[in-house]
Amino acid sequence: MKRTDQTRQKLIDAMDRIIRGCPVRTDAKLTPSNVAREASVGRATLYRFPDVLADIASAQSHLSESEPSNLMDQIKRLKHELEELRRTENAKAKTYKEVAVRCAQHIQALALTVRLRDEEVAQRDKIIAELRATLLLGGKMPSVISGRPE
Repeated sequence: MKRTDQTRQKLIDAMDRIIRGCPVRTDAKLTPSNVAREASVGRATLYRFPDVLADIASAQSHLSESEPSNLMDQIKRLKHELEELRRTENAKAKTYKEVAVRCAQHIQALALTVRLRDEEVAQRDKIIAELRATLLLGGKMPSVISGRPE
């Protein structure tokens, strides 16, 4: 690899470290001077690579879209979105709780209905058993069914 290629690669690597926020020798601001310092070369050396300077300018314009004012706007927007999501989720949770309460009430009503029917079935089974006993005794009706004392 030629020396100019090695220098170009050092400059590109330095620019990449600055963009990623992991500089070793600078304050993490993307400037030609910082890229040269990060790459451990002189600024004059950097200016011999117009393609790298163009990449720096392109990255600077791209990063300027994320300036603090834009970031603050993004933070405000995201906080607003978060608050909206919380409201929506709280409303959903409230609705789900109301549905759960109604379901519990329906289950209680159904359980009561089943218990009453079970009692009715038990009463009918008792009457059927007494009727069978009457048939076996030859027609003498037990007092529970006839309502008369034996």
